[in-house]
Amino acid sequence: MNTYHSSYLHGDLDHELNNILYTPLLTPEFPIFDLEKLRFWLDDTFKNFNHLTKFFTTINLCAENDMSIDYPWRLTVAHWNITGERNPGYINNFDSLFPEIVTHVLDSWKMTENELGTLTFLPMKTSHIGYGFWHSDPEPYGLRHYISFENNDINTLVLRKTREFYNKFVLKRYLGSSAKFVNTLCSEREYQCNIPLLSTRAFFINNTNAMHSTLTKVAGKERICLISAPKISGDIGVNFYKRNKKFILDSAAHFKDYSITYY
Repeated sequence: MNTYHSSYLHGDLDHELNNILYTPLLTPEFPIFDLEKLRFWLDDTFKNFNHLTKFFTTINLCAENDMSIDYPWRLTVAHWNITGERNPGYINNFDSLFPEIVTHVLDSWKMTENELGTLTFLPMKTSHIGYGFWHSDPEPYGLRHYISFENNDINTLVLRKTREFYNKFVLKRYLGSSAKFVNTLCSEREYQCNIPLLSTRAFFINNTNAMHSTLTKVAGKERICLISAPKISGDIGVNFYKRNKKFILDSAAHFKDYSITYY
């Protein structure tokens, strides 16, 4: 099996930024869009472009085939071009159908079109209940938007701190999903990642010093998360997080009643 690699994943991370484990973000209000059209696009793309999800599993970007876990999502790719070498770009005309979402994501992260690596939707399976699975995503930090999130006061995202504070992101450290593995790497205490009532839908999550899981107490409620990430080629990833550091720290200070830190 191949493994996802990136030069910026293995460098020293900024200590101040690395201390933030979760925070809502001070992005602009999410634009108006056609949610029903997006639902149709997600279903159509999941069914007809599933080869991309399968490809993700071969490079440790997706655990859909891990039979030891209850995989909670219908992972659907909207854009893929992490290095510039494999570049299908936008999938199933996503940019033409939803230009307002693309523009908002790029503006939120101060990202250029050339820097965009991935846009991946995580629609929750309506039948899923309980914990998803404890994991870290294959990037030091994560920038996310909730596109739709019913009953977000009951169905939540939870995280656990790593027992040791790490200054480097090494993917193989987190490749495991068994309870024993997670309990060895992380402390037992769970933190709930709450969102403000008037949330801009965006949040930051730390994949270096925490692992996270969805927690669904009420099944059948819509929950769609959008993951966006920069390319990993050259210094794009490094510069991206340097450029957004103040924005993330200012957001954590603003949402101090919601943000979670390591120390």
